[in-house]
Amino acid sequence: MRSDADPQSPRRIRRTWRPQARNACRVVLAAALCGGLITMPSAESSDVRQSPIEAELATVRAQLGALLDREAIRQLAVSYAHFARIRNIDELVALYSSDATFDVAENMGTAPGPRSGPEAIRETLRVDLPRADPWPFLHQHYIEMLGPDHARGVLYFELRQGVENLRVTHIGSYVDEYVKEQGVWKFRSRKLSATPLPAAVPTPPSR
Repeated sequence: MRSDADPQSPRRIRRTWRPQARNACRVVLAAALCGGLITMPSAESSDVRQSPIEAELATVRAQLGALLDREAIRQLAVSYAHFARIRNIDELVALYSSDATFDVAENMGTAPGPRSGPEAIRETLRVDLPRADPWPFLHQHYIEMLGPDHARGVLYFELRQGVENLRVTHIGSYVDEYVKEQGVWKFRSRKLSATPLPAAVPTPPSR
């Protein structure tokens, strides 16, 4: 007869197997929940309390969703700069929501004030982009989530212009509102403000 100290003892095997089996079951359950293979009863439909694993999964899902939303908003701003550079007006307009506004500062060399709706924004971009040949460079992007479908932010930039031999002509910011429209983040409003920078005065050669 084997003692409990014997590695092959049935009691010892049961004691070592049970924790491993429980951990394996937890991993399988977590994978099934994340993959949507099974669902757990909600608080409204059952009196069953939420288990620690369910609570942790809910937290992870919420955190992952928030990270994906922030990354989508960052990509929205990057896409805007890219399409402005290549002057793709159709793609730029598609980044705005159906009820968007675009507000331009007085010192940008174009008519100041807000433009409401995609067609008004399209006309502004059609006129101004070829005239400036912009090369935008993005810097800090502050984002504040206001809910699952709304956010606001401030994007700082510097602007070089091809018509000015690619010198930095402006530094400024976009004050933005973002909205998720049919599952896609878009600009609800953009307010452009910028400070023009004077061209450098050539220094006369010293004698």
